[in-house]
Amino acid sequence: MKKIFFLSTLFIAASSFAQNAVIFEENGKFGLKTDFGKELLPAEYEKITKCRTDTLDFYIADYVGSSELYSYNSKKRDIYEETAGKNFSVIKFTWNVDLKSDQFYGYTDVGRKYHFKGNTWEQMKVKGMIGCKDETGKYAVCMDGKALTDYTYNDVDARHKNLAVVLTDTGWVALDAKMKSHYNWAFDEIRDSDIHPEAFVIKREDKWGIMSLDGSMNLPPSEIKNPQGMFDFDGAAYAELERSYAVKRGGKWGVVNEKNEVNVPFKYDNAYMIDDFAIEQHDLEVHAVVQDGENWKFMGEKWKEIKSVQFDEWLGVHGNVALVKKGDKVAQLDLKTFKMTNDLYFGEYDDFQIIKTEDATSGVVAKNGDIILPFEFSWIAIEGDDDDEFFVAEKGGKDGIYSLDGKNLVPHMYEGLIFLEKKSDKNYFSVGRAGEAALAYWDTETNKMVLLTRKMYKNVSYHFGDKKFTAETFDGVYHVLDDEGRLMMDE
Repeated sequence: MKKIFFLSTLFIAASSFAQNAVIFEENGKFGLKTDFGKELLPAEYEKITKCRTDTLDFYIADYVGSSELYSYNSKKRDIYEETAGKNFSVIKFTWNVDLKSDQFYGYTDVGRKYHFKGNTWEQMKVKGMIGCKDETGKYAVCMDGKALTDYTYNDVDARHKNLAVVLTDTGWVALDAKMKSHYNWAFDEIRDSDIHPEAFVIKREDKWGIMSLDGSMNLPPSEIKNPQGMFDFDGAAYAELERSYAVKRGGKWGVVNEKNEVNVPFKYDNAYMIDDFAIEQHDLEVHAVVQDGENWKFMGEKWKEIKSVQFDEWLGVHGNVALVKKGDKVAQLDLKTFKMTNDLYFGEYDDFQIIKTEDATSGVVAKNGDIILPFEFSWIAIEGDDDDEFFVAEKGGKDGIYSLDGKNLVPHMYEGLIFLEKKSDKNYFSVGRAGEAALAYWDTETNKMVLLTRKMYKNVSYHFGDKKFTAETFDGVYHVLDDEGRLMMDE
């Protein structure tokens, strides 16, 4: 925090007389200061969260068993408490879709809910269960101003009028309206389903499952093949759940449906589902493929074997064909005739393509089937301008750079490597994760990144309009940088 405070001071002093507020930490507690050093809130809070709205900057300041809401006016350089006289145990900040605005909600220790409207708090009628917190910081499930459970939980997430999930020391547990454990599963995460409002997708470490309030879906947390691609469209909003899944149990793979009924027994070395969209669009008979040693068996809608084909690895479905690895080349497998060819079709002008497998690894393949980059990367992107293109790839949490023929140019030494722009024969990058990002350029003689700024920004970007680099601090202050990483004055 002190690093951000120092650099923000330099920038604001040179460009504006407004004083921004900065969250600071002392002895494990948090407070609030202006970037000129005036104390706004003492360092006595467990946590302070900044909530930027269209009008003012708001801050939720949390003690162990209570929360306070403050607004800060940078022009008047002062802070104002918005909860004076109100005793809230929890304050939440959210986007209200119906009102199309940012909203604050306060909860008392028995779960009464209030809505902050301008300068006043109005009590709301609440249907169903909500979470409430006492002075010790522990949570209970509440309804209509009454605690339905003891204050023993680390958190409460009321997901439905008939379902609450409570955080115990071993994970989240689902409780129904009678405060009975709906499923005897502990999990790390719960997500809603867009199509099935009373069904929820749960995650435990790297295992995924489904539970529903009526018990019609009861897939316990399992090792499932490609869960993101099978459960959702965008990584958050879940799609159709009434389907079958490739699942691993007891070291072997099989196929089960959302009711945990076995479609294909658990006796195979690997298993993948054929994409439903590909089945519908191309009228495919195959619904799954399972590996039995060197043979891959294609299963039909009734889970009977249609065809057995030999290859080494399954990469994924692309329309009415699949890409598979056989030997040191990639082949295209027709999912109707089951014929294989190394003459891959990537489009009329594409000589290669970045391929992401159903096991979430990425590689680069030439149209003749040659593997330019092996399937061992988390992600790969092609960057640079038309005359100087290259691959940026991540492996083992570190990023590196490769030529288009697969030669490693920059070793995997960096995190958050993002290409920005080529200027004056230099390729500029943002280097580092959020909070540690810096502006840098690629030194082609040493094949290393040369940092031009300190690693302390939330992000670094390039604006093509004014042809300048900008770097954002965690306080929302933007530093304009020249090509050498030096701060520029506002124009």
